[in-house]
Amino acid sequence: MRANPLLRTYAAGDESAILELFAATFGKRRDLDAWRWQHERAPEGPASIQLLDDDGVLAGHLAHVPFALWVDGRRLRVARGSDTMVRAEFRRRGAMRTLVEGFLASAHGCDVRLSFPNHLAVNLMQRYGGGKLLGRLPKWVRLLGASPELGPAGGPAGLLGALFGRLMAPRLSPLPVAPIDEIGPELDRLADESAAFARCVRVRDAAYVRWRWRDRPGAAWTLTGVRDGERLRGFAVLGASDSASDRRGRIVDLLAADPAALRSLLLDAVERLVAAGCRRVVCELQDPRPWARRQLLRAGFLPMRGDVPVICRALSPRAGAAPERLDNWLMTRGDSDHV
Repeated sequence: MRANPLLRTYAAGDESAILELFAATFGKRRDLDAWRWQHERAPEGPASIQLLDDDGVLAGHLAHVPFALWVDGRRLRVARGSDTMVRAEFRRRGAMRTLVEGFLASAHGCDVRLSFPNHLAVNLMQRYGGGKLLGRLPKWVRLLGASPELGPAGGPAGLLGALFGRLMAPRLSPLPVAPIDEIGPELDRLADESAAFARCVRVRDAAYVRWRWRDRPGAAWTLTGVRDGERLRGFAVLGASDSASDRRGRIVDLLAADPAALRSLLLDAVERLVAAGCRRVVCELQDPRPWARRQLLRAGFLPMRGDVPVICRALSPRAGAAPERLDNWLMTRGDSDHV
């Protein structure tokens, strides 16, 4: 074992070692096709991957996937960190610092670094220049009955939360919402419009949406849209997952041009997820527009403590200081790799 493992970049043939390190780090296995989808097929190009090598043993791994980003109306590039991994015996030996500094010194061509690390990596990312903690991604929950979100099943807080949802939200959405079957130019137009929705927002164009939600191996997401004639006013991405306690609905991406579109997408998503047997619907959404919070409340959603930390650093003068404040962002769970 070297005192300091060697830093190098990814090369073809490293996949097996990377997947083995992933299993050792997170206690679960990842399919090779899913790894290739995430790191090789993103619309803005393949990931930049730094590796730590110790005499043929993969000691550490840090990937950054590039995406298009609007910052104050300018189209820039953001590097989203993913799969930060250090083998147990190499921790506390500067491995994380070497990986982060290796990326920063590389020819990454990005203006912003964005990551959503677990709680163990938050302090290390800040210490070694990966960015500063902006806060946690706001979480909103629509309760459809007693739920662990507000205490034990049958607890008064959970029942009151469910009552709030029923009282606040009408049965039907104000505007018609329908599944989006063909991902095409209407999403490109909405993505261009979204440059005005927030100072910082990922470019959710057709290429991105297709890659993120349709092309992912094993994907089971529903994409819905609300329109004004031929104009797409917003879209949502939703699905359901099972836990030990209940079936949870998830709204993992959401982009709306106006208040009525946002409320319609939320209410329609609840209706679809209730039909799928869900007892609660979770939506992580950071939206700086003043009316967004009101529409979430009017759709029966309650604010909860978020559990996804957001770390960001501006890497170029073009980005300015705007990305380093969470309230400048329009951001969803789908912006992270925790989906």
